[in-house]
Amino acid sequence: MSAKKYLGVEGVSARFGTDPFFWNWAMWLMARLLPRSKLNDRDFVRWFANLSDPFVRAVDAAVGEAVVRAWSCWQSDWLL
Repeated sequence: MSAKKYLGVEGVSARFGTDPFFWNWAMWLMARLLPRSKLNDRDFVRWFANLSDPFVRAVDAAVGEAVVRAWSCWQSDWLL
């Protein structure tokens, strides 16, 4: 069930971000370069995550890490 259906609102927006900033760029680039079939393939994604994990951990240990999630929902008849 989606948040929109669960909350019974007109719209929901969700955002996700990481720090350092280049992880966001890497995810954006992968989403555009890799075929959707690969991104939907759990075995490929698991393999890629295992491949990149040591590099990600090394960079995070050196410069730190942060993850943020933000979401908002709206309904046209809500009073502001």
